[in-house]
Amino acid sequence: MNSIDFEDCAHKMIKNGLGNGQEREVVEMFLECCYQERTYLRFYGLLCQRYCQLFPIYKELFEQQFGKVYMTVH
Repeated sequence: MNSIDFEDCAHKMIKNGLGNGQEREVVEMFLECCYQERTYLRFYGLLCQRYCQLFPIYKELFEQQFGKVYMTVH
């Protein structure tokens, strides 16, 4: 959140190697950040979108995670 915008944040995360072999954990981290906020922050949505555009594996992982969460919501 201390980045200028979501693109800067994505760049920093990629530069630091976050996600190399840890894609599932990154998806869970993004969603956990969203869960912790009281209201929806567009920052996280755009950050997730950027990752899905850059790395197609994230699209599949987000779909799997959303399906998992949907099945467990009461």
